[in-house]
Amino acid sequence: MSVTDLVPVETLTGVETYRQSTDAATLCGEIVKATATKIQGKRYVTVEGWQAIAVAHGCVASSRDVEPVEGGIRAIGEIRRMSDGGVIATAEGFLGDDETMWAKRPMFARRAMAQTRAISRACRSAFAHVVILIDRSLGTTPAEEMQGAYDHDPDSFKRPAGSMRSPEEFADEARQDGLTTETRSTYQVEKERKATKLLCDTALLAIGTSENRFQLKAWWDENKPTLREKLPEDDYAAIISAVEAKRDDLPAVAA
Repeated sequence: MSVTDLVPVETLTGVETYRQSTDAATLCGEIVKATATKIQGKRYVTVEGWQAIAVAHGCVASSRDVEPVEGGIRAIGEIRRMSDGGVIATAEGFLGDDETMWAKRPMFARRAMAQTRAISRACRSAFAHVVILIDRSLGTTPAEEMQGAYDHDPDSFKRPAGSMRSPEEFADEARQDGLTTETRSTYQVEKERKATKLLCDTALLAIGTSENRFQLKAWWDENKPTLREKLPEDDYAAIISAVEAKRDDLPAVAA
């Protein structure tokens, strides 16, 4: 018998599922809104926001099967429950060869964006309703897809009636290539600072919502390499301390 056999799968009613979503919206709403990006005057949820929603539901979002296909690069995103590893949603992410913003970028960056889109798309298929609960003005199309759509066909994004901003100004929000060297440097520093804080907040959220040691260990095994690579030493040490403290308070398996 495997360890996962010891963890019962809880079947929720429609009302219980809705209540779980409203709780998740409250839990991760600030992260989702803080990381949303504005494109053509509307704010869209980024992959960091989608991942926060998944974690708030006790799930982990990841990607697999990244491969070149005709016309671009494809990846598969999937959402798994942390309690038993069950897959609850899958979706395809695609980065086209015809996307001028990405055409000259290195292959690793293009593969990474395909994975990012796959993760966001899989999260959207499972949790789009949660975005509406958080803020109905947010767009549920993943931000990374909207950026690609704007870059591919900017003429389709005309200036809204009464807007004082040009399509070129909207493009500056959707792509980083137009930034000057000085602005890019400042932008990048601030982006990295926010990314570090978001990674810490998301990790602490996942730790805090773990219901048993098996669930916590599954999350830690999945995310430890990324946290160790991305976080400064002090922040990584704080995450380790939080994992150890939470583990001591948790039962071995679900009751």
